[in-house]
Amino acid sequence: MLEIPETNHEISGDMPLGIGESSTYTQLDIPVQTGDMVICFTDGVIESADSNGELLGVAGLQAILNDVPADQPDQILVQVVNKLTSNEQDFSRKDDVTMLLYRITNRAVPLRDNLAAPFRWVKGLFHKQT
Repeated sequence: MLEIPETNHEISGDMPLGIGESSTYTQLDIPVQTGDMVICFTDGVIESADSNGELLGVAGLQAILNDVPADQPDQILVQVVNKLTSNEQDFSRKDDVTMLLYRITNRAVPLRDNLAAPFRWVKGLFHKQT
């Protein structure tokens, strides 16, 4: 089940990163445990509107996420995208939709992999997708 931590801060109240040098941002500490999954998303996800103009909102995203079994993490983002793009829901998107899902583990990333990461990224820029 998706849990949204209780906080005194608005979840989506900060300016996006990179918008302005003088912007201030709120830092928030949320305790996580091994096995927890964290989803990060742009405002385009929760600001998607249905045919009646109703925004999905955090509660709507939570409802979608609660419908996906937690033991099927590979289906979580697929289900959200399916809901946002299905003809039944008829959601309208006027903004980008970006999501990132990750699971908290207790495994350390080897130093070799950390050092090689920028090179893998550059290689990916030049790798032709087929």
